[in-house]
Amino acid sequence: MIGSCSRANAVRALNFGTVSAFGGWSNAGYGRCRRPILNGPTPMNIEHKSFKRSDWVPNNTRLPVLIYRQAIFDATSSDFEEAFEENGWTGIWRDGVFDYHHYHSGAHEALGVGRGTANLQLGGPGGEIIELATGDCLLLPAGTGHKKIEASSDFEIVGAYPPRQQADIQTQAPSAELLAIISSLSIPGNDPVVGATGGLKEFWR
Repeated sequence: MIGSCSRANAVRALNFGTVSAFGGWSNAGYGRCRRPILNGPTPMNIEHKSFKRSDWVPNNTRLPVLIYRQAIFDATSSDFEEAFEENGWTGIWRDGVFDYHHYHSGAHEALGVGRGTANLQLGGPGGEIIELATGDCLLLPAGTGHKKIEASSDFEIVGAYPPRQQADIQTQAPSAELLAIISSLSIPGNDPVVGATGGLKEFWR
């Protein structure tokens, strides 16, 4: 049945598409099944940015932030939920982003924009403001400061975390114990967007 989203149909969808060097996902065709695209109108591009400590925000000096531009073409929040779940990421939620600086010490975090637009500041008080739109995704290594500067009224983001990692909310300078936790967190086996190849597999070595 073409309208279903079984693994078999996903495989058939792959046979009709062209695999992107970046591994971006499209929800076109075969109901809601997605397939990698190369020659779509907005093929995915991955940017990476590193942040040093900023004031009380530790950031992560070992792993860069990854910004997936148009990770999912014509995305919805459900598309990000499905992609994250398929790649083994857990604790999936939908909401906005806090409008104050904070970071997580116990987990890396994936954030996919399922609807709307926003400007987020990454890297703490001295960090960089990043513009995000529907279909974009962030991968924040543990310790990375982030806050919402402004967002459209319909902005919605989908969050997820690697297996066996727990996201806390930190709004103060880290203790030596928290810094040890951040530096000891394992790198996930799968990228939240492209799975077993690409993404963090390339940039988080």
